[in-house]
Amino acid sequence: MKKFLLLATLFLPVLSPAQRAKPDEDPCRKIQSQAELNQCTEKKFRTANSQLLKVYQGYLQLLQKNLESAQTPAAKAQSTKTLDDLKAAQLAWINYREAHCQAEADLYAGGSIQPSMYSACMETITRYRITQLDDTYGDK
Repeated sequence: MKKFLLLATLFLPVLSPAQRAKPDEDPCRKIQSQAELNQCTEKKFRTANSQLLKVYQGYLQLLQKNLESAQTPAAKAQSTKTLDDLKAAQLAWINYREAHCQAEADLYAGGSIQPSMYSACMETITRYRITQLDDTYGDK
């Protein structure tokens, strides 16, 4: 039974902060035209991406400080590996985000909503990545 509950929770949808936001807080909620909605969703993605860059840079700096303060060769090697792994993971994640959101937006190819769907996907996945980084590297 415990295994079933664990598996069930793995397949529950994960809501981003943007998705959990109250409708009144969404700046795109009252927009009337598709062109304005496309611009608004792109702006929301750019905001999320700026936040991600700040969080990512902060964790890189933290890991770099850990490397610089490592006392033993083994600790230096582990700190170097952790730093390199984060950089590699972030690059892989960026490629994933682009490919995934492009594939999702392609479902709306030819429609005026396609750019909005792409930006909304990019924002959602970007906000989730911030959560992932905080969960992994925060308070370490």
